[in-house]
Amino acid sequence: MKLKRLGPPIHIGVDASSKLLPVVAFISGEETPRVTLYRLADKSGPQACAAGIKAVHAFVSSLPWDDISLRLNLNVCIERPVAYGGGRGQAVFLQSFTSGAIQGAFASYGARIRLVPPASWKKQVIGHGGADKGRVASTVRRRWPDHYRLVANSQDLVDAYCIARYARG
Repeated sequence: MKLKRLGPPIHIGVDASSKLLPVVAFISGEETPRVTLYRLADKSGPQACAAGIKAVHAFVSSLPWDDISLRLNLNVCIERPVAYGGGRGQAVFLQSFTSGAIQGAFASYGARIRLVPPASWKKQVIGHGGADKGRVASTVRRRWPDHYRLVANSQDLVDAYCIARYARG
């Protein structure tokens, strides 16, 4: 069986948590990124994982894909869960659990997946690896005002937007 050649790249940023799944995609040939915020579950754990898998499949199904002679070329960057201390160990564990389910769902489409530390995407996109949430949002608002309007309602979407920009290189 002959493998299909890759279609144009779709760069996807994900800031997965145990309760929300913000996804932003830059699709070749489109000026405006695709922005989606999925609510995974009221409680985290297996329900959030199942909802995350379902959300990834819904998102990938929504992508414009008319040419069946090509296969999807998904470049997915997911923020790596980070432990900040202060008794958040269980939250990081649950976030990691959900992140793994989301990674598996994207992998089922042949996606290239990279786990990205927050300091890496912040350094490349914002210019400062230790930028706080306020600085991240104000930089996006200043540099990409039209896109900021799409993500302004959620800091998670702002972060996913930056991660998608990171995925673009």
